[in-house]
Formats: sequence, C-alpha cells, structure tokens
Amino acid sequence: MENKIKEFGKKILDGAVNNSPEILTGLTCGGVVGTAIMSGQAAVKANEELKKIEEDFKKVEEELSWKDKVRYTWKFYIPTALMGGVTMVCAIGSNRISSNRVAAISSLYAIAEKGLKEYQDKVIETIGEKKEKAIKDEIAKGRIDQDPVSKNEVILTGTGDFLCYDAMYGGYFRSTIDKIKKVENDMNHELLGGMDSWVSLNEVRYELGREPIKGGDVIGWTIDELIHFSFSTQLTDDGEPCLVIEYNARPKPKIFN
Repeated sequence: MENKIKEFGKKILDGAVNNSPEILTGLTCGGVVGTAIMSGQAAVKANEELKKIEEDFKKVEEELSWKDKVRYTWKFYIPTALMGGVTMVCAIGSNRISSNRVAAISSLYAIAEKGLKEYQDKVIETIGEKKEKAIKDEIAKGRIDQDPVSKNEVILTGTGDFLCYDAMYGGYFRSTIDKIKKVENDMNHELLGGMDSWVSLNEVRYELGREPIKGGDVIGWTIDELIHFSFSTQLTDDGEPCLVIEYNARPKPKIFN
C-alpha cells in the first residue's frame, strides 16, 4: 500500500512539473477573477465602515479627510493585494518556464539538425552521390506506393499538367518542375533581397496553387537556410509518371529561427 501511495504521489508530482505552465496559466486566470471579486467585496466593506466613521465625525462636527479614510479602510484591501501579488507571481512564473522550455527545445532541435546534416554528408561521402540518389528514389517510390494516387484527389493548380506528389506533407497536384523551381527561386529572392525575413510553408503552398495546412503559418524558412526542393520521378499505381517533391531544407517552427 505504501509503495502504491508513493507511486501515485510521484505521478501527480510529475504531472504537475510537466504541465506547470498550463497550471500556472490557469491559476493566473483564476487569480484575475478572484482579485476582481475580492476587490469589489473589499470596496463594499470599506464603504460600510466609512459610513459609520463619518457619522461619528459628524457628531463632533469634524470632517473625514482622505488620509483618515485610508487609515480606517486599508486593512480591507489586504486580501485583495495578496491575491493580486500571487496572480502576478503565477503569470511571471508561467512565462519564465515557457521561455526556458522554448530555449531548451530550440537548442536540442539545432543539435539534432546538425547531427542529421553530418550523417547525410557522411553517407554521401561513403557510398557516393549516385547510390545516395538511388536510396532517395527508393524512399520516394515507397511513399507514393503507401499513398496511391488512385485513393487521393488530385488538385488542379492551373500551372501545369504533370502529376506531382508532396513527399513530406502528402497530396497530389498538377504542376511542372519549372513552376516549382520558379516558386523556390522567387521565395528565396524575397529572403535574400531583404524584402522579408520569413517565408512560411503556407506562403510557398499558396504560390504552388495549393491549399494551406494547419500549422503551415508557423513553420517556414529564413535566410539562414533557404528553400530547396529535390525531385524524383516515379510511376504511380496506375502507371502515370509522377514527380515526387522532397524538401531538402526542412521548414522549421518560427521560434527556432
């Protein structure tokens, strides 16, 4: 029984630690409401107290100054001030924890990206570019086999008739390699020309004539790592040639850029 209690307590503690920003945010919201309610209650009590004191002052024909009002009523606002202080601490704590987590995730993401790049470079160095390209082609083939065109809607973009497949996010559409390369060049020109420091995935999809996707506005590219597509031509399950598009430079969440 004691071990079960300890295990249950550990789960609660781990849950509190893992969800501390959400918990603190909830406490902040509750604190704001609580502060407003307590402030109203304090004002009512203070007003009632002032009425009694004003009657006493009138009996001796004296006026109640604002300093006297503060002196007689400040104690009613102590709970409100304490609630407000706790609310501020929760808000600051939530923001600090979230900021630290973002910084930690950003650092880990950068390390993972660097490790992946080093691995890819070593693979090319070891087996050669041709064999590496053959492996990529096999992966591309596997992706369209797992997501056959016969079970998907093909989007007509009005930019070409060649069947294309997005290897990362899925979906078939009609376009041409020239149009896709033009989008790549135009978007990178915006970044390099200083017109914009950020190009989102959904902006690129829009230029390709495709629909935006959920989360596509918060991931994208900067001048630090430009957009770069690679292509593999495969046959679909119904025998039609298909251009499989891969993102060599993966879009990153905006917080990492």
